[in-house]
Amino acid sequence: MSTADALAAAADEERRRGLRALLQRQVLAAPDPDLGLVRRHRDHLATVVRDQLGGTLTVTSDTAHLSKVVTLDDARPLRLPPRSQSERAKPVDDRRALDGRAALLLCVVAGVLEHRGWTQVPLGALAEDVVLRARTLELEVDWRTRADRLALGDAIEFLTGLGVLTLRSGVAGEQGSDDEAFYDVHRRRLTLLIADPVRCAEAGAPADLEPRPADHGELAGRVRTRRIVRALVEDPVLYVDDLDPDDRDYFLSQRARLEGLARDLTGLQPERRREGTALIATGRELTDRPFPARGHVKQLALLLLPELCALDAANGSTVARETVDGLVRRLVTEHAAHWAWDPSDPADLGGARDRALAVLVDLRLAADEDGGLRVLPVAHRYRAAVGRRPTTAGTQLGLI
Repeated sequence: MSTADALAAAADEERRRGLRALLQRQVLAAPDPDLGLVRRHRDHLATVVRDQLGGTLTVTSDTAHLSKVVTLDDARPLRLPPRSQSERAKPVDDRRALDGRAALLLCVVAGVLEHRGWTQVPLGALAEDVVLRARTLELEVDWRTRADRLALGDAIEFLTGLGVLTLRSGVAGEQGSDDEAFYDVHRRRLTLLIADPVRCAEAGAPADLEPRPADHGELAGRVRTRRIVRALVEDPVLYVDDLDPDDRDYFLSQRARLEGLARDLTGLQPERRREGTALIATGRELTDRPFPARGHVKQLALLLLPELCALDAANGSTVARETVDGLVRRLVTEHAAHWAWDPSDPADLGGARDRALAVLVDLRLAADEDGGLRVLPVAHRYRAAVGRRPTTAGTQLGLI
């Protein structure tokens, strides 16, 4: 390999690393080790994000932000930054997330910070303005209520994790004392929080925030390419039967090219089957839904798969709900010494079943149907699953 070829290959790998970091975290701020890669290749990555994924990349001197348009049904939880090493060791989807109240207060806090123009603010002053602003929105906020205090704390913590707020002095979350938290406000990062502020301001209902209809005419092919490549990159698996007729015909006629685009973007290898395509990773750095994992719910889900696949006599068989209940009861009984569920408690069994099946449905390993559970083709990757601790290697099953 010539020196020029080696340099080109190294640049391609840097670009893939930068894109993977953006797909994983969306916001890269100093001192993120991958920020330098994104800044170095900003023009290339911005073009790729726009043309291949239908997103927007904004890069400043100390921040890179990937904005993606998603439907409300596809929105993922807003995860809080881990507080400790033990939290960092947890799978991403087992970490703390903003609840509805905290997400609402996050929006109010961001609006107050934007409106007031602060570069520094004590938490007490911010909290007072949040109450006043909430009243204009017909929201009741009371800091004497523990739930509201915790929700505000989570909202502040989320903004701190994005680098929008930085604790300058005092104790995080403390207000009205000598140790009151005092924050720096990073205004450029604040402006990057909302991808389309005008549209958000004009929205009168959640439906107004949904993506606009796709372009037609000469742009239809590009729009369709973006939609399919993004599905390959971000979804656990792309099933041919899930595509509408036009997208299905386009995908099947352009399959090699579309899979090649997804491979070149991410460095992941497409696995093609008659039913569809999945990108396969040897690590877990790209997924917000790692599977298998150590949590009891995912262990139960993993052990259910060979049982369900054994009952999948025909491709896509539906397993009766009563049969699934029996499988869950047997597995919980067998592993009662290691799991927290009581096999004699119907409520425990029902909760374990519902949570495990939710994992399988979310990862497109199964589909919930009236009266039962339909086994989907990719589930058969795990038909030989055994009850060992999962290693750090695994199948890529979806991105943020």
